[in-house]
Amino acid sequence: MKTNLNHDQIAMIIERARKERSLAVGRWIATAMHRLLDWMEKGKPGHPAKTAPKQTDTT
Repeated sequence: MKTNLNHDQIAMIIERARKERSLAVGRWIATAMHRLLDWMEKGKPGHPAKTAPKQTDTT
């Protein structure tokens, strides 16, 4: 298959695609971490969320 693109143009397209893929993976990882932290904070579904014990004022 012949193309009208030269080597530099093809290399530039590949570089741009790699950057876009890298950004997409980074967004996916950030979203997964955010969801995991939210899940850990709220507790497992069907179970009450764990909270810190209440502090009493002893003064």
